[in-house]
Amino acid sequence: MKIPRLREWREAKALTQEELAEKADISVRSVAGYEAGGGVRPATVRRLAAVLGIDTADLVEAPLRASTPERHSVDEFDIDEIRETVFVKMRPETFGELNTLVEAEISRRYSHDSLLELRERFTRQVEELAPHKEQNLDAYSKAVISLHSVSRVLERTAGRTLS
Repeated sequence: MKIPRLREWREAKALTQEELAEKADISVRSVAGYEAGGGVRPATVRRLAAVLGIDTADLVEAPLRASTPERHSVDEFDIDEIRETVFVKMRPETFGELNTLVEAEISRRYSHDSLLELRERFTRQVEELAPHKEQNLDAYSKAVISLHSVSRVLERTAGRTLS
């Protein structure tokens, strides 16, 4: 797993590499390697996030920028494909970590406006499928999971300013 925003968060918390390494009980060389794009174990990501007082997704996902291009159309949204991509590439160790990484991947793939559109779409789907969910449990479950994931990304990014 890579944590492209480690340096950004370390500097935002006014920590040196040495201070972060000491607080996270890892080597300075490891911190430098992670900041340079080296791979890091999920347990170490959780420890670094805890030391920095942030969510693990904040270390994993790309920073929000107004100029970030749309990588995927909202019509291409497939929660199963996103989960499979995250599972194969990042090998999460827990269900909670899988969800965090899925949310980071959604944030990377879709603009804020697209996420708002997706939230509306999944809200409608859940409302339409709810009365008959027993007959179509797979579609209902997929819509609920998609709605929850997109909503969590929007909640987490609501307080950020675009740079």
